[in-house]
Amino acid sequence: MKNLLQAITDRVTTRKGMWITLSAWLILTMLLAVFAPSVRDYEVSNIASLPDDAKSVIAQKKVDQYFKDNDGLPAILVFQMKNGEISLSDLTKLLDQVKDEKIKGVQQVVSLSALPPQAAAGFFSSDKTTAIIPLTFDSSLETKEVKKSIEEITKITNDTTKLKLYVTGPAGIATDTLDLFSRADLVLIFSTVGLILLLLIIIYRSPLLALIPLLAAVFVYEVVTQTLGLMGKAGLVMTSQTVSIMSILLFAAVIDYSLFVFLRFREELKAYENKYDAMKEAMRKTGTPVFFSGGTVLAAMLVLFFAKSGDYHNFAPAFATTMLIIMLASITLVPALFTLFGRKSFWPKVPKVGDSAINHHSLWSKAGRFVANKPGLSVAAIGILLLLAASNIFNLKYEFDTMKSFPKDMPS
Repeated sequence: MKNLLQAITDRVTTRKGMWITLSAWLILTMLLAVFAPSVRDYEVSNIASLPDDAKSVIAQKKVDQYFKDNDGLPAILVFQMKNGEISLSDLTKLLDQVKDEKIKGVQQVVSLSALPPQAAAGFFSSDKTTAIIPLTFDSSLETKEVKKSIEEITKITNDTTKLKLYVTGPAGIATDTLDLFSRADLVLIFSTVGLILLLLIIIYRSPLLALIPLLAAVFVYEVVTQTLGLMGKAGLVMTSQTVSIMSILLFAAVIDYSLFVFLRFREELKAYENKYDAMKEAMRKTGTPVFFSGGTVLAAMLVLFFAKSGDYHNFAPAFATTMLIIMLASITLVPALFTLFGRKSFWPKVPKVGDSAINHHSLWSKAGRFVANKPGLSVAAIGILLLLAASNIFNLKYEFDTMKSFPKDMPS
């Protein structure tokens, strides 16, 4: 295996091989972007997390068997008038219109027009500024479909009345959870990219050294998302949570393996004038460790296939595919990109032939010598720090109220 990896990296780090590698990744990315579906097209809101022998699953089956009319996903429509009271006639017309529109998935909605005034008054607050109306959706609907139906009801409300509509209950909470994950995707990606960019610039003081790994991560991200889209089209079920975590795993791993490559590349540029020779030697020393480091993570992801929880089991194929593509990129795309930019990658502190390979007065050199000279003391010191950090687990408190984890501006 080592000989095969060296053969690949030796070919990639030649002038011709570098251009072939970069062209292949560019063409692959463009073809997938044009012809492959996005993973977003095949995301589902949730999957069956528990095995069939779980007590709650058994209980739910019995409820479905003996209480057939107890089906449906409840929603609570909360109407509010900021100035003045809610008109019973206006709300009645609105609910009748919602019923007549045949909105997808709406099974039952209270018809105030069919109730006597005394019963209808029970849905209003004492000051008549707020009304609560129960509604039931078809339980077979995906959360995305429920969200669209709620948006239709909201549009009808805004178009025909001055009422403000909020939706809570199981349906409202589910759609708000979906919105939170949608927000999280963008926040996680931008915060991850921003943090990585900032740290790389601070630590290595070179703009290109910060941008090249991120450029590699962008290529890999596009290939991974489109590949997972093809797998989704073939029948693989993925949740929005899976895709969110996959994004962070991808950026972290690509940046990590890029650090291995460019640090060794920098050292070899002090011994070789030709950038191709320098990268060839660098990859001979780092290609195998980087590839098998990714292989270790890949093996860990495959273990998730044995998980009983549907959520964790669902992570296995998506994360394993992601790691496989990252491993291939780490021995092809990453070295090709650094070879393309060569010594310019390290501007303004460009390594030159004859420069000292090791700075014996740097903080890390001193730390390395201390660890090498006093390994027992080092293990003890780090072990104490890790134990102190881990001791905080005794402060762990479980929370089962989903609403407490929501921001204050969520409708439900």
